[in-house]
Amino acid sequence: MSGNRIERSVSEQFHVEELLDSLKRGRLLLSDGGLATELEAQGEDLTQGKLWSARLLLDKPEAIARVHHEYLMSGCDIITTSSYQATIDGFTETGLSATQSASLLRKSIDIARDARTAFIGSYHPCASITPVIAASIGCYGASLADGSEFRGDYKLNGDQLKDFHRKQLKVLSECNPDLIAFETVPCSIEAIAIAELLRDEFPHLKAWISFSCNQKGINNGDDFAHAVESLQGYEQIIAIGINCTSPEYVTDLLKSCHARIKPFIVYPNKGEKWNEGENRTDKASQRLCAVERKWEGNGRERQLCEYIEEWKCHGAQIFGGCCRTRPQDMSLMRKRLDQY
Repeated sequence: MSGNRIERSVSEQFHVEELLDSLKRGRLLLSDGGLATELEAQGEDLTQGKLWSARLLLDKPEAIARVHHEYLMSGCDIITTSSYQATIDGFTETGLSATQSASLLRKSIDIARDARTAFIGSYHPCASITPVIAASIGCYGASLADGSEFRGDYKLNGDQLKDFHRKQLKVLSECNPDLIAFETVPCSIEAIAIAELLRDEFPHLKAWISFSCNQKGINNGDDFAHAVESLQGYEQIIAIGINCTSPEYVTDLLKSCHARIKPFIVYPNKGEKWNEGENRTDKASQRLCAVERKWEGNGRERQLCEYIEEWKCHGAQIFGGCCRTRPQDMSLMRKRLDQY
């Protein structure tokens, strides 16, 4: 085992201060890859309904635990919970009570914690710190299950967005997660609403906020650099990032940010495009054609690990993957990170 690896007993508890200290000292950390992608690779059908991988919290929690284990084995320092699309409203729409819905949200953290405990107790951890559990909260658009997280075109004001996030945040915060991961945020107004909500109502929590972007900026058209600058003054935000974005766009987005203090977290997809599954007009025939909810196109030939050096040069300290990335991708990134 290399000198920068840390072995720990099951009884030892992680404190978020360890991660913060690692970031202050300039260390590079590895988050996990796509949860739903790996579940599908293991034979799970996630296309039915709006809950996506969150459905397995109810139907097959052992499958989620298995994926957490795979990512820990690949050397990840951070694993994110299966709560990205697990909203109170989404669960209640399926017929569950508010109490049952809250219980499933808490279960997402319990599954991750149990996976971490079992991993530390049975293996020599490959990660460079005690693995961190980040409780995932998707953007408002993720709860709509219509691709809105890739457009950011929902018409809500800051207070309405706070009302949405408060429900999930209240339940997850009661479980004292190491971190909260606000993911795939497609507009600046939602990021500011989240930061203000944390500051005013959940001052004990630490979090990162990660934007979904395109080549020009945040998916709704907002300027990425301006959004990053607007979040610098919120102490609870430990990192600001980009996720579920084509990796070829990331470098220029990072380079555009000059007024930055906080580290970046970068976990892109593999460059494919999400087909949201609604009728659309075929460009060739000009006819409406039905399409499926799926990823389309080919991923980029360049491996994610090959981007690490340039992303590091522009402030990234936490790396990982989003949709279409798997444990083997994280293993390659782990090897590359261990060279620094």
